This record gives sequence, C-alpha cells and structure tokens, in this order.
Amino acid sequence: FFPARWLPEAGGRGPAAVADSLEHYADGTLGAVGPFDAVACMNRVKRSARGARDARTRGRLRSQMRAFGDIVQAHMGDLPSKHVAIAANAVGGQPGWGPLVEAAMERSVAIREPREWTAQAVSMVVNALAKSPPRDGEALRGALSHLASVAARVPGGAAEWGPQPLSVLANGYARLGCRDEGVLEFVAEVAMSREGGYTAQSLGTLLNAYARLGAANGD
Repeated sequence: FFPARWLPEAGGRGPAAVADSLEHYADGTLGAVGPFDAVACMNRVKRSARGARDARTRGRLRSQMRAFGDIVQAHMGDLPSKHVAIAANAVGGQPGWGPLVEAAMERSVAIREPREWTAQAVSMVVNALAKSPPRDGEALRGALSHLASVAARVPGGAAEWGPQPLSVLANGYARLGCRDEGVLEFVAEVAMSREGGYTAQSLGTLLNAYARLGAANGD
C-alpha cells in the first residue's frame, strides 16, 4: 500500500529515516495527502514505531500518525473495507484513537455486500474493535452481527479463511465477549475442513477463543 516514491531515502535505515521522509507530508508542506495514501502512511508509521527506541523518534511518529489519522477519519466514508481495516488496526488499542475506530466500525456496517470484503479485512476490523471497543454497546453488537454475516459469505468462501485470519476472527469475538453462534459454527466448520496449515499459535488462539466463550462442548 505504501507509495514507495515517498521513501526513496529511507530504505532499510529504520524508524528515524521513515520519520524524516514523512515529515513534510504529515505537516502539509508538500501538499495535501489523500485518504488512500494516508492509510498507507499510518500502516508504515505503525510498523516503524515498533522499532523506535529513542523518545524523539517515537514522538515524531506519534505526531505523524495523528496527522494521517485525522485525514483518514475525515474521509472514512469513502474508503473500501481493505483500507478501513488497515487504518483501524494501525491505531487499535492505542489511547486517544476511539473516534477513528468508531468511524471505522460505522463504515464497516455501511459496506453491506460480502463481495466488497475479504477474510483478512473482516478479521482485522474485528481485531481492532476488540482492542478498542466502542462505547456504544448497541452499535458494537450491530456491527459484530453484520461482520459475522459477511465472514461466512466472503468471495471464495471457506478457502479464503486461512489459519491466521480465522484465529484472529475467533479471538476478536472472544475478547469482546460476543458469542455469535453463526461465527462459532463457521469457525468450527472451516477449522475442521482444513488439512494442516495451523501453527501452534493459531491453533492455540482458536482453542482459547472457544474456551473463553464456553463453546468447548466436545462436538
């Protein structure tokens, strides 16, 4: 997603180089950044922040995330599910980002057609909601119901649900304490239809999700 032309000098030189390269895009010196590029920047900032060890670089990256996040939030209604998912995951679980995650939830509900979703996007949105649960419980339940319906009908069906997105989906519903029977049945069916491919982590996540929801009934 990230426009490589924006980081010709960053290469593999780390978080500080990324912050240097994004500085004038974040502050608007080089002109307005569109929402699609802003999503890509959020994703890059998130990944770079993990390796930032000095306070100055971390602070710069936080400021840049805010600048790009504000752009994305203002244009959330124009984004497809893939970009909504990336943006929400870039800030899910971080303090001060509740409004953006709520906007992502509202946009997710507005994207009604399963053909506009992928397994990865559905699982990422649920994961973001689990990390930063919106305060409106009724709206959250409605969104989770919609996403549960979409999950079972994404193009490609069960074949699109690899171990990673499947385990993330199940864990997200478990963390939110939402026992959606449709999701549980879907996850079980897909998991049992796959032959291998599970890592110890993904398998453990699936089993833990079922245990937390009280669904380990021996079926």
